[in-house]
Amino acid sequence: MPRAVPPDEIEAIFAADGPLAALLPGYAPRRAQIDMALSVAACLGTSRGRLVVEAGTGTGKSLAYLIPALLSDGRVVVATGTRALQDQLVDKDAPTAVEAVRRFREQHGGEGKKSVLRMKGRKNYLCRLRFEQLDRQRTLGFDDTLVQISRFAASTKTGDRAELTGLPDNLPLWNEIDADRDHCLGSACPRHDDCFLVDLRRSAEEANVIVANHHLLCADQRLRLDSAGDTDSFARVLPDFDALIVDEAHALPDVATDHFGLSAGTDELVRLGIDVRRAADGCDGDSRATLMGDLDDLDATTRTAFAAVVEATGRSSTTVAAGDESDARAERRLLKIDDAVQEATSALTDALQVLANDLQIARSKLVGKDVDLALQKATLDGLSGRTERARAELAFLCGSAASDDRFVCFVDKSPRGTTITAAPIDVSSPLSGTVFSGDAPVVLTSATLAVGEDVEPFLRQVGLVGVVDDGENGENGEREVDPLDERGRDDVARAIFPSPFDHARRAALYCPTDMPEPDHVDAVRRFDDELLFLLSISKGGALCLFTSHRAMDDAVTRLRAELDARGLRARKQGERPKHALLDELRSDERTVLFATSSFWEGVDVRGAALRLVVIDRLPFRVPSDPLVRARAEHARKAGKDPFRDVAVPEAALVLKQGAGRLLRTVDDAGVVAVLDGRLRKKSYGRIFLDALPPMTRVGSRTTLAQFWTRFVQPALSLP
Repeated sequence: MPRAVPPDEIEAIFAADGPLAALLPGYAPRRAQIDMALSVAACLGTSRGRLVVEAGTGTGKSLAYLIPALLSDGRVVVATGTRALQDQLVDKDAPTAVEAVRRFREQHGGEGKKSVLRMKGRKNYLCRLRFEQLDRQRTLGFDDTLVQISRFAASTKTGDRAELTGLPDNLPLWNEIDADRDHCLGSACPRHDDCFLVDLRRSAEEANVIVANHHLLCADQRLRLDSAGDTDSFARVLPDFDALIVDEAHALPDVATDHFGLSAGTDELVRLGIDVRRAADGCDGDSRATLMGDLDDLDATTRTAFAAVVEATGRSSTTVAAGDESDARAERRLLKIDDAVQEATSALTDALQVLANDLQIARSKLVGKDVDLALQKATLDGLSGRTERARAELAFLCGSAASDDRFVCFVDKSPRGTTITAAPIDVSSPLSGTVFSGDAPVVLTSATLAVGEDVEPFLRQVGLVGVVDDGENGENGEREVDPLDERGRDDVARAIFPSPFDHARRAALYCPTDMPEPDHVDAVRRFDDELLFLLSISKGGALCLFTSHRAMDDAVTRLRAELDARGLRARKQGERPKHALLDELRSDERTVLFATSSFWEGVDVRGAALRLVVIDRLPFRVPSDPLVRARAEHARKAGKDPFRDVAVPEAALVLKQGAGRLLRTVDDAGVVAVLDGRLRKKSYGRIFLDALPPMTRVGSRTTLAQFWTRFVQPALSLP
């Protein structure tokens, strides 16, 4: 367990004459930041401690948890939801915290040396062996991409893909040389001793604070479940840690849904076939012929099986984005298992079983002990394991998962292929059984966890508050309990620290009193009219957030010519990488950025560069999505109202995230416009309003123009 940090150490570091004040120009102690740091320190010093903290923008929560983490002298993992926050922690906040703790410790005669390490998923790192194999296969022709990667491979100390700044993020070639788990030979690899992942994990064992993300955290917890008893270090992602801090914790349930479910698709099987074909070239003639025949059977049965799966999906479908930075779409449908699906997928799993067996037979025929043969044996072993894993996953997805009421099975069909997924309807159980199951203290924090003052919906989502049936309470004999209490643990501590910003004088919340609801015949025309009015005031500096790619695309198509005529520069998510679009928003004051998906959070554009945030509608999840429907039914069975108790609180927190893009510092100012009449007209609109910061609420154009002239223009020194 980490060291219990005395409160006076926290107070001293955050004091007006303390080390933070010496490091940060203009620093002034903030009581909310100090109180949060004290709460975090108390949790980290408590066995099985659990703390949930909402800290509004401007509280300074990063330093409020980094300082106690470094003072605790344990190994602490900090998991974030976005790359932007990771960058901020590693490049700015963590170095400040490390230096502040060093100075404090040296002043008091203690050891001040501390270290912070950033860890990413395996696909972010170069595999030396795979690159060398690809490098040997390339032709003598000049390939600029390979030249850049060769220079990177020869000079990098970390193997981190982020160092390749001159190449696009979605470079297909990187998939051929990354350290993906499916291609890893572990300790059998001839480059094991100088493997970038091995070096990273050695460094992690020495680090005091490890900065990761939610995906890496959940992947680590899932792998620990799947590889119980496996002592191979490659079966784990993160080192053992003494405490965990989850920032941007509002996003954890969605990430957990991805990692505690299961997926299998045509793209995965195509990649498997490519890798088997390559390995077959190193086998004897008979083995190669057998494996090539197996692959022909696999190709045929894959096409038949997934055609049957698509045919068996329900008629109703949901269009979902296939990627945050892509315009590609995936059509999602509920999977319905019938005789045709069972027959076709059974043939596919049989073909995979035959391939797995023949890979092992091919391996057994290899003789000799030189390095190349050892590598070929390890490669065939790995391919056999991948094939068997694919067989087991498909058997589960089209077998027991389809009848397991803990999962919902659906099919995503996109230009890239077809994927079957079994997603957990409720992630509270897998989270409470993994992330929250050990003795290590856990802190969960975000700027958006509470609807009003209520954090209970979030606690239920992540398994920190549960329901038990005691046969005595309520219509269903249920009562809400803290499951940690049932296991003899400490209570979940809760704290809410409001933003210190002057929202009333710095931000207006604009929703026209006569704005129609989204399904009204006049809704699109009014949206365009209101957006053009708002842009006539702001003259750019706008982030327009949409709840769907289709709505975003349609709005850009309708309005781009008019915006061009007004001298405004319309930009759309997907046209360029996210960071490039945000850089343009920061540098060109006449930019109007249309976006959806990940732009609702993790966007930090300060000052006059972002003075208007427009939200097209209340961000409810698509009700026809199979996962949303399954969770609604799950809530109904638990005696809850799916709309009031699930959909509204979730959407209110997303709206809170979107509105939070406006004020990032005390000097920011502007307008948040929600162009959805339901905010005013529906009874549940009050819940959304209560979730938002106390901005000045405006319903008319005249009043909004007055607010802009009186408060926004002078605050941002606008002409």
